[in-house]
Amino acid sequence: ERLQNTNKYYGTNVLICESTAARLQGSVRMRDLDLIRLRGMQAPASICEVLDHHTKESFPHIDEVVQAFGEGVIHYRKQSWSPAAAAFSAALAAHPGDRPSRLYLDRCEIYRKTPPPGEWDGVWILPAE
Repeated sequence: ERLQNTNKYYGTNVLICESTAARLQGSVRMRDLDLIRLRGMQAPASICEVLDHHTKESFPHIDEVVQAFGEGVIHYRKQSWSPAAAAFSAALAAHPGDRPSRLYLDRCEIYRKTPPPGEWDGVWILPAE
């Protein structure tokens, strides 16, 4: 239930937590989306976006976007803002409507100007609803 409202923020349709993703049987297309702190929970949650329901029309160039996005997240978590921004820009070039890539690109711009504190753990605090 907590992830339903999170979908609105990311512009996604189906989000699951890491523990649910680990229990899935078979091959399910998804991408590691973010580390977030949900309201009412102390520990950060790793969330994944399930992508199997998409078509070529609803998510153009999905493989290219997912690969670029994944590279961007790796750089982002290392605080390598410029390479992360380049990867998220590549994802957006492939699919301009990919809101998660837009959100991360915006974060990279913020952190380039004002780096996070030294103890930064990569966790994003979702804005209040």
